[in-house]
This record gives sequence, C-alpha cells and structure tokens, in this order.
Amino acid sequence: MCPAKNLYDAFGIKDNSTNYKNYEKYKIKLPSHFFCSGASGRGKSNCVLSMIVELDCFDRIIIVVPSNEILYDEFIKRMKQVEKKRKTHIISTFKNADEINLEDFDKDKRTAIVFDDLLTSGSKNLKKINDFLIRSRKFGISCFVLSQSWKSRDLATIRKNSSYFLIKEAKPQDLERIGEELLGKKDVQKFINMYKECSGFLDCLFIDNVSLDERLRFRNYLDNLFIL
Repeated sequence: MCPAKNLYDAFGIKDNSTNYKNYEKYKIKLPSHFFCSGASGRGKSNCVLSMIVELDCFDRIIIVVPSNEILYDEFIKRMKQVEKKRKTHIISTFKNADEINLEDFDKDKRTAIVFDDLLTSGSKNLKKINDFLIRSRKFGISCFVLSQSWKSRDLATIRKNSSYFLIKEAKPQDLERIGEELLGKKDVQKFINMYKECSGFLDCLFIDNVSLDERLRFRNYLDNLFIL
C-alpha cells in the first residue's frame, strides 16, 4: 500500500500552529477550539480568561456573553487600556452569537472568541456556535465555549470539534461519562483521581485531545502533568 504524500511539506507550506512565543512553554497548537465544562460559580470564566492571557498571542479577543459580569467587565476595561498603549483594536463584546460573522475576520490575525452562558439562550446561538467550531479555524479563530453541562446531545458537535477540554467542578454522572469517552471504562477511576487533584478554584483538569505526546494529555491547568 502506498501512503499518502505530505503535500504540506512538498509544497513548502509552513505549520503556523506553533508559531507564537509561548508555544514551547504550553505546547498548545493554535488555532484550536476549547470546551470548558463545570458547575456555575466554579471559575470557568476565570480559567478561560487566564489561559488567553497566559498564551499571550491573540491579536483580537471577542467576548460573547448575554449579560454583564464583573470579571468580564474588568477584563474588558483592562484590555481597553492595552489598546490605548498599543494604538490598535483588540477587544470586542457582543450579547449574541448571531452578531458576529466569519466573513468579517482577518485570516492573518489570530483571534480568540469566548462564548459564555449561551448554550441555553436559544437554538440560534447554538447553531451559530456550532458553525464557528466547524468553519472558523481556517479564519485563524480559536473558540472557547463555556458550559455547565457535558452530556447534552446539543453539545455533541462542540465536543467533536474541540481539541482541548477544561473540566471544572463536574457532576458525578458527567465525570464518569467524560472519563469513559476519553479513556474507556477500565480507566474511569484513573480519570476521576486526576480530577480530584484539580478541585480548587484556580485548578482545572486540562485535557489535550490532539497531542501525540501522551505526557501532555492531562494537566492541572497548563503546567502540572499527570502521567497515567
């Protein structure tokens, strides 16, 4: 059997997914999509915004949230100050996913979009978010989708198109399902044990579902590795 040729190499097409200053530190390829699941009030927004700041590579940041929240308001305020210093537009906010369109994005700029508290706000939002996760990587966009649930059928497309998962405080039944999906039934308890070590407000079980390096697959937030 003749294997397919790597035309990216043959045509000299560069892989820009690792072309940012903090890649070697965090080993996260961009653009990629992130799904953050956990109970209300357990720090999902804090975890996602912290990650965006740590990666420190996005030209544009878009927050899509239906109502004002203190953490987002302060983050936006501070990003506005950064805009003044850099004399460039960085941060934008919207209340519904329908307000943004892929065709409005510059493919040469790296963009982060945070979709928070939208998955119960109507089918239009869900449809639009699904569309972004399916199509937006070609536009240089990384989506961060926050949800209180993992198991809903409506979230299947989002999970399928996500490369990275962030698990905050999860319901026991959700936790078993996540472990079974990612590791299989026999290793569910290993997954639960890792999760229990990430139970603090500033902790997060971070799952890399694309890396070929098994050492990077499970981490507490971005740093501490779990070895199965």
